[in-house]
Amino acid sequence: AAADAPAAEAADEAPAPDGKVVALEERLERMTAKIAREIASVDERLGDRLHLIDRDNDGIVDVEEIRDALAAIALRQNKFREDPEALEAFIQVALREIDANSDDVITVEEVEKWFDSLEEEVEDQ
Repeated sequence: AAADAPAAEAADEAPAPDGKVVALEERLERMTAKIAREIASVDERLGDRLHLIDRDNDGIVDVEEIRDALAAIALRQNKFREDPEALEAFIQVALREIDANSDDVITVEEVEKWFDSLEEEVEDQ
């Protein structure tokens, strides 16, 4: 039994984490927390402003309205400004992701679920 004692002690003692690894993990945690805060802010603004896209408040957003909104947001953030083909590709992917049931009708619920899925992707990283 005494011979087992050193092995048990060694199993209890995990090697000390490398300082660089710890620093990277802490940095990643801070970055993830910042992204989560930004997503929460966007989510809050989306809830407040989604009615601006859904002008008749019927819970359905026209595909062209979403297209225009995505383009405006991307261009306002200086994304794809020099590459209209890339902007169109981005919009097409986003529309496919948002219109979950592929019926060419985008509901407020689909937009909310899309943002939730983006938030989950960020949390998983």
